[in-house]
Amino acid sequence: MKIFKITLFLNIAIIAVWVFYIFFYPNVFKKEVINVPNIVGSSKEEALKKIKENKLNYDIIYIEQDNDNLVIDVFPKEQSLVKEEQIITIYISKKRVDVLNDYTNLYYTDVSSYINDYCEKYDISINKEIVNNEIYDDDLIISQEINNSILHLKVSLNTSLIKMPNLIGNDVNESLKILKEIGLTCYYKYEYSFLPFNAVIDQSIKTGEIVKKKNKNNITITVSKGYDLREFEFVNKNLNDAIKTCEEYDINYNVIYIYSNDYANKIIDIKSNIYYDINEVVVTFYVTKN
Repeated sequence: MKIFKITLFLNIAIIAVWVFYIFFYPNVFKKEVINVPNIVGSSKEEALKKIKENKLNYDIIYIEQDNDNLVIDVFPKEQSLVKEEQIITIYISKKRVDVLNDYTNLYYTDVSSYINDYCEKYDISINKEIVNNEIYDDDLIISQEINNSILHLKVSLNTSLIKMPNLIGNDVNESLKILKEIGLTCYYKYEYSFLPFNAVIDQSIKTGEIVKKKNKNNITITVSKGYDLREFEFVNKNLNDAIKTCEEYDINYNVIYIYSNDYANKIIDIKSNIYYDINEVVVTFYVTKN
């Protein structure tokens, strides 16, 4: 008897569920059939508003074009019959943006014009950060990143690289001090010149060349040992010509006349402190006199 009651209850329950799905479910949960609204050409905001009003779900696919934020297509097509809550696909234009080239490991000075043109075109501001280091070359772009319409650049400033200073005309001792601070090993030699004694007259690493500090670079400087008056070949010249030369080079001179049977005003000998500063040079001319 008990088994009979249980069997009867199960049969009634099955029949009740069957009747519900056959006669009541289609009417209670029936989905409305609607037309896909006309949204092509509308803005994204207008299109989504219509989609929601028609109780439809959606996916969005962006396609790069010259226009921005406009519906360019929809699937299923406009006015197609669909059931409410069906997912439709909306194709929306997205303004085409050129990707900024990767300029890392390039020198900022060489590519700055391209970077500025790109940022001006797409209204992007530039945040340039100088990074002090002794590894990367000077002016090298270490990293770049665009975030919230700001291009962040990190540019190297190599603190170990300097431009070779101009030593010419400096006193040799002052120059040696400068080179020691830079970290260059210096060799120097003396030559006659018209610059003062101990003045630097030449350098093997030219002014403005990039050198690395403390890197055992070698430089040779040439140092003046003053005038060599022998280069003027005063002997046997006329005194007037010799005086013109001395005045041209600001050389101090004395004249001592010696009676001779040779023609007058001929320099027959000179004496001077040849190897000293030009400002201290005094040349004595021994000149014939009839």
